[in-house]
Amino acid sequence: MLSAISWKIYKSSVVGGNFQHFQTWPESSDKLNYPSKLDYWTFDFNNSIPDEQTQARLNSLSLTCLIHLRKFNYLSTINSTWASRCNESFYYLTPKELFNSSLPDNDNIALIKGSTPLSTILSSWQQFCLTVSSTKFNTDQYTSSDWFLIAPENTFFIIENLRRFLISFNSSNSVYLGRPINNHAEVIYNSFDSGIVLSRSAFLALMEAIKSSSNCSGSYIKSIGQLDRRVDVAISQILHHSSCKPIDTRDKFGRGRFLALPMSRHMIPGSITFDHPFWQQNIYPFPNGPDCCSDGLVAIPGLTPNSMRFYEYLIYTMRVVGIKNLITS
Repeated sequence: MLSAISWKIYKSSVVGGNFQHFQTWPESSDKLNYPSKLDYWTFDFNNSIPDEQTQARLNSLSLTCLIHLRKFNYLSTINSTWASRCNESFYYLTPKELFNSSLPDNDNIALIKGSTPLSTILSSWQQFCLTVSSTKFNTDQYTSSDWFLIAPENTFFIIENLRRFLISFNSSNSVYLGRPINNHAEVIYNSFDSGIVLSRSAFLALMEAIKSSSNCSGSYIKSIGQLDRRVDVAISQILHHSSCKPIDTRDKFGRGRFLALPMSRHMIPGSITFDHPFWQQNIYPFPNGPDCCSDGLVAIPGLTPNSMRFYEYLIYTMRVVGIKNLITS
């Protein structure tokens, strides 16, 4: 009986698109602190061609992408698709891949310096910490970018939509964007799987915290305390110390910009069951069904290299007779 009632509530509120309770709960929660009115909600993505002033702002925005690479078969695909639209893109590798004989000779692959034994198992936070503290990312040349995207290898990003989203914010302020969740952590954090976007100010605060630690072998920073081993949680712990917290990145209709799962799971009603962690972990869930995803969609996670090339073709190449492709025309 209880299961039947739960299913009825789930079906009417989630599949049906009535997600008002998801919108009202966070605003009354003392866990989050975000502006009550966000400028980017006023953006009209129905008008996909930016005016001259908006285009100038888009052109002046610099975006650096830092990508965690675990499988080399993703490298050429990412380089030839979404990462090519970042101003700069860099990859960092897990220790075992340092010994891979097929390691490409690319300037934008950030190797963790030092002698790290193959048997050493580093946490995702330690891998990230070692990368930014011991490579060219530790120079002014690369910390002067307006925005930084920290991403996994299997997520496809629509960079044009991300840029348009970002011009509503000031990179001189501490801004921390993505898909806010809480999965057994002391803070709410933006999920790494959906991508983490930091303003220059927030990224510099992160860098300062890393510099203040003696090394990255542990997960303790004196001014902050013990860090989680997960990179997304640790980043949030550091930024939380600077009063920089995740905010709601859904559009004005409550649709997601940073997805949690492959798009097919979000778009097909009932594909995300009522007991799926998506509903428990997400601070700002969005409907399961055709109204799941924003016109200004930014991140599609959980993809293979072939799926990435498929999305690249659909978004940037394919045309429908009688409908103008605003990107390629």
